[in-house]
Amino acid sequence: MMDANCGGINNFLKLFGLDPVWWLQANHSLRAVIIANIWRGIPFNLVILYSGLQNISGDLYEAAALYDCNAWKRFWKITFPLLNPASMITLLLGFVYTLQTVHIIWIVTKVTGSSKTLTTCTLEDGFRIRQQNQPIQNTEAIRWGTLFSIDATTRYSLLM
Repeated sequence: MMDANCGGINNFLKLFGLDPVWWLQANHSLRAVIIANIWRGIPFNLVILYSGLQNISGDLYEAAALYDCNAWKRFWKITFPLLNPASMITLLLGFVYTLQTVHIIWIVTKVTGSSKTLTTCTLEDGFRIRQQNQPIQNTEAIRWGTLFSIDATTRYSLLM
């Protein structure tokens, strides 16, 4: 997908007359991780949001049409509020899946040689600490911070 010579993204860029991008260079590694994460997450998120749209009754839109509501008002007064539970689930699962992108970050940053990201440092810290029987304060602090942010996000989504 990100190969400079025959990757799909660069073939798309060639359609518009743009030069190929070397995605696995250090100055493009963040963009490469973002593109790979979006490519991985969009289909799943669309299925959840589409199922949320399928649960909205057509009777509500029919009633709104009787009261001469335009499309913009129907979206903000019917679709958006009733899609909120599916949106919150999508955001929560997207957050969890983004935390699980260690393999994407590891591959991209190890190829570029720019492996100083929080994810790779935490992973390296965990293995180094485990092998040398050192105190685990740094890794524990990151783990508890991550769990706290997941808990806060879950509680916020349940209140909505």
